[in-house]
Amino acid sequence: MPASIKDKIVICVAQFDVKMFDRAHNLQKMTALACQAKKEYRPDLLIFPECANCGYNFRSKEDVAAVSEPRDGYTVSYLRTLAMDLGCGLVFGFVERCG
Repeated sequence: MPASIKDKIVICVAQFDVKMFDRAHNLQKMTALACQAKKEYRPDLLIFPECANCGYNFRSKEDVAAVSEPRDGYTVSYLRTLAMDLGCGLVFGFVERCG
């Protein structure tokens, strides 16, 4: 078997109480959960809830606009660095700003 092919992968799913509109708190919580998962389970892939960085229960288009970010924005950059530091893939959804 080639060295680049694994015979199994470890996937973890993280769940937590997301604070609406509090990106700093949510990213801190995601970081703590990712570090805990890496220590306990050594996952190849860690999956977070959709909109884990900002919450999901929007009341208006303005709420959505307030948390939207470009694809190369802070959340993606932060979590990309975290994934590289931990050596595992992270799956997360975020509100992408278009245009």
